[in-house]
Amino acid sequence: MPKRRIGRIGPQVLLLFIGMAMRVAPLADNRFHPDEALFATLSRLIVSGRDVWLSHTPLLVDKPPLLYYTLAGSMALIGGNEMAARLPGLFASLISIALIGRLAWRCWRSEATSRLAMLFFALSPFSILFSPTAFADPLMVMWLLTALSAVSAGRWGWGGVFFGLALATKQNALFFVPLIVALGGIHSIGSETRWRDIGRYVWHFVAGLGLVLILIILWDVGRNAPTSFWTAGFEANNPGRLARRGEIWPRALGWGDWLSYLAGNSLLSGGIAVTLAVLVPAEISRYWQTRRAAATLVLFAFLVSYLALLWLVAFPLHDRYLLPLIPLIALLAGRAYGLLADWLNRTTHRRAGWVVGVVMATALSIPAWQAAHNGYPVGGDHGTYDGIDVVATYLRTQPEGTVVYYDTLGWSLQYYLFDAYVYLAPIGTPSALTADLNTFGEADCLRFIVLPGWESHTEILEAAQQARFRARPVLETINRHGDTSFVVYQLQATQH
Repeated sequence: MPKRRIGRIGPQVLLLFIGMAMRVAPLADNRFHPDEALFATLSRLIVSGRDVWLSHTPLLVDKPPLLYYTLAGSMALIGGNEMAARLPGLFASLISIALIGRLAWRCWRSEATSRLAMLFFALSPFSILFSPTAFADPLMVMWLLTALSAVSAGRWGWGGVFFGLALATKQNALFFVPLIVALGGIHSIGSETRWRDIGRYVWHFVAGLGLVLILIILWDVGRNAPTSFWTAGFEANNPGRLARRGEIWPRALGWGDWLSYLAGNSLLSGGIAVTLAVLVPAEISRYWQTRRAAATLVLFAFLVSYLALLWLVAFPLHDRYLLPLIPLIALLAGRAYGLLADWLNRTTHRRAGWVVGVVMATALSIPAWQAAHNGYPVGGDHGTYDGIDVVATYLRTQPEGTVVYYDTLGWSLQYYLFDAYVYLAPIGTPSALTADLNTFGEADCLRFIVLPGWESHTEILEAAQQARFRARPVLETINRHGDTSFVVYQLQATQH
């Protein structure tokens, strides 16, 4: 912002406090989603010194190193608990609110636009519910916004570094190269720009990015792991095909359902979509051939292109894939309503533009409150894994060497039983459980099976029975919805 505005930071600080209040509320409400449990477990391996370079773990290492070491740093300060793993995402989301305000100012030089963009992101249920998670996405979004802010200010070297840090957090950052280059070019290239100037910008960006890439490569090579994280990430996340004809409409509906939580419900989110569609012609008609209009067009074009990519390529319908778009929508929504606020300020004697902010805050306040109380199925777990901590507490009380079989709960149990003196044994298939019990069942140790309530237990229990073991339920947990979340069975050998 210009120097004469530096002292006027009250509204921005207030928006940060509002954003923080919404994000802190659900911080400890939910247990880990399996992916969060995986990331947290790998980070605990680093903190504990068991596998500092993640070289020997059989767990999936498919993300770049910065995610794991950021979570590990938080755990080193606070402890290996859920909150420690979630705090980096929380702080990243708060920083993103401020970065959105800064980037909006760089693009449009409007205080109304800057504040409204911050307000939208601060109160968006989508951004609220992802902030208190251990996913990589909030951190990646923060670094991407930092890179965009840097290049829009002409600091291409720092832009390369910050983009490298986004890439060191999650590989999906690669998709945002066109946006960074285009938005940076709008603010750096003018009629008097020479080719050597452009070359210098490119060199600074590549040099900054290259510095981070070298560190990533050195880490990956130094791990000497059987599989590179690049390969693991590609194999785990590459859809390998376009959407089939019969998938086009269902995929559109699926992404539309997730996007309806952008503002909390379909009506408000649909209103935002209509507003963005109206913004582009309005911007062009008023600011034709200006950097302001160019910034709007670039952001809108990238938003549409990214949505088309998610729709037409057979990526899984994961809500977190949409999180990087929320800041862009916030920027464009801030611009649209900022134009309205600026017009009201110019045409009224009482500077009525503040009414726009009040209306936006009022419309988003109830959805934001509901999001702060886990009212939408976005972000982390919302009850499915309730009770996994109770299961872990029960199993921790068992004698050393107790065997705990599991089917689909490996990542979750690896985290919640991280330092327990039990042996975790994957079942694989029912016949594999029968073979294991026939081979090792006579060993003098306790044996348990942990099964989720949302899956049938019949085949697994019949497999134990075939090995002459009786499965006796010893613990059942109930989630917040009143459904069985987990059942712990003790396996006891029957008389021959």
